[in-house]
Amino acid sequence: MYFSIFLVVTTVIGIYLSPRFRGKKVAIVSSGLLFLLLLGLAVCLPWQFPVDDLPKPTGPYRVGVSDFELQDMNRKDPFCSGEDCGHRRLSVRVWYPGELGDETISRPYATEEEVSSSLASFAEMMSLPPAVFSHLSSISTHSIEGLGVVKGEKRPVLIFSHGLYSYLWQNTVLIEHLASHGYMIYALHHPYDAAAVEYDDGSITKAWIPEQNSDQLGLQELRRKAYSEVDVGKRFEYFLDYIERAVSVKDSKLLRSAPHWQKDQLFLLKSLVSRDIPRPVQAIVAKGDYKRIAFAGMSFGGSAAMGSCRHSERCVAQINLDGADSHLGGLDRPISAPLLHFYQDHHQQLKNKAPDQPVNTALMFNDFSIQAFDGAESGHDSYQYIVKGSRHFAFTDSSILLSGLARSALVGKPDGKSMMDLQNDFVLAFLDHYMLKKDNGFPVAQENKWIAFVNKHQAAQIPLWWKGISQERQEKLTGRLRQLQEQLGNQY
Repeated sequence: MYFSIFLVVTTVIGIYLSPRFRGKKVAIVSSGLLFLLLLGLAVCLPWQFPVDDLPKPTGPYRVGVSDFELQDMNRKDPFCSGEDCGHRRLSVRVWYPGELGDETISRPYATEEEVSSSLASFAEMMSLPPAVFSHLSSISTHSIEGLGVVKGEKRPVLIFSHGLYSYLWQNTVLIEHLASHGYMIYALHHPYDAAAVEYDDGSITKAWIPEQNSDQLGLQELRRKAYSEVDVGKRFEYFLDYIERAVSVKDSKLLRSAPHWQKDQLFLLKSLVSRDIPRPVQAIVAKGDYKRIAFAGMSFGGSAAMGSCRHSERCVAQINLDGADSHLGGLDRPISAPLLHFYQDHHQQLKNKAPDQPVNTALMFNDFSIQAFDGAESGHDSYQYIVKGSRHFAFTDSSILLSGLARSALVGKPDGKSMMDLQNDFVLAFLDHYMLKKDNGFPVAQENKWIAFVNKHQAAQIPLWWKGISQERQEKLTGRLRQLQEQLGNQY
């Protein structure tokens, strides 16, 4: 909002000063074009980034929110290599069902401090002006700080992780919806892999982005083939090539970020279970039921959620919002708990990029991490859906925080309200069904309701491919995979 006002003022001043350049045709033309550009930006920015309060949650509870910090004294920060390196430090936010009270002032979507730190950093990574997201401080949420936690029975718990280089509250609409229905949701920043994080003492950790050298560019090409190759066998070979190459060049995303996101989530869970948390949030934390929890996340956070669920006996449900597997622990293994997995419209995007190239619409980019190659059953249900016409950021609040060209490029075709309602409906019903044991008609009720928006997907081609190749070939591929998993050790 303020940035748009600045552009308008700049444009007006420019128009006022332009007569002073009479006689300098080049300067006049250049200035005029600049003024028109600034005016266009001033008019378009509010259209691209609308200022509307978040949709009201539908549950019976008010939503409370509180922030706190944790420090893992058994783990040095992985992004620091000097002698003065500190321990891993995490910023956490909890949303919870609250009691009725006098508190009425909702938290803004982003505070002024968050605009100047996290969102300015996020904009910079997208090559946008730092103030482009300043309007988010004018958007009201439905989360109230200082609200007393609801009394009564223990509440089901969800641990949530953001996308790579994003911020912990990127899915506030979904999280508020769950909290209003009785869930406690803990979201954490993964420092250096998130937009800048400002701590209580004023210190800031900025995003650490590895240099894009020739090794990194080579990895990107292998990754592209691993996600687009039509033949199942060749695709898996490209995937193994990609992982082997990543290990050989010590790629930070797979070797440093992925294992520590998983460790961040598990450390948070351990701290909650042991009540080793700051005093101001102890009463809130005490209301959680940590015997049966769910892990969830978007993008890189979705991958982390699946990895953490595999390593926690307390995990009874997992949710992946369009995250490709970066943890590798699920390769050739059945899923460890019921899974809800949403995908962007990957096949349509492949067709758009290369209309003349074939697309295997029976494959998605996480199939090797969801289905055991020999078809062995896990005993857990898997629900996978492709949201028609969607793009990656459709699985965040961007669905309603953006409009126009920005929304089309990042979110895709589904309208914002439908995209939010779809996720709210599926996720709540899934969690109610598996965490609270409700006989609520999931997933049939949701599939019938959203049939115009989603396509069901199954990793059915994997066991068919595996049974169709020779035992010698199976052993060769399995040998490469096991060698990689052994080389990576207990990180995954």
